[in-house]
Amino acid sequence: MATAVKTILHDSVKLKVIQWIITSTDTDGAPYIFSGRYPDKSIHVFGTFGTGGVVKAQGTNEVLSPANWYNLNDPQGAEISINAAKIKEILENVYQFRPYLSAGTGTALTVILCLKG
Repeated sequence: MATAVKTILHDSVKLKVIQWIITSTDTDGAPYIFSGRYPDKSIHVFGTFGTGGVVKAQGTNEVLSPANWYNLNDPQGAEISINAAKIKEILENVYQFRPYLSAGTGTALTVILCLKG
């Protein structure tokens, strides 16, 4: 399985937007290292979810070669597990973020992370 490449769509002092295109041949997206100046975060997922397609927001505080990724939560404390087009706010402030495709075949998804400071 491959890792989806991230693309920076917008980068300014108060706003950053990162995008991954994830298919069923990808297991995750290339990690993004957060900046402390962006405390408000949301994940937007849309596209073809295929059979059983589920995207999870994952994070870690490990700095070098992270091996321990954990599922992140929304402000209500529910794990972010997206299986239909939607936008979810992210609660935790972690060092690194990645989208993770936990299931699915025939999947072709766009994942956008919006960071606001």
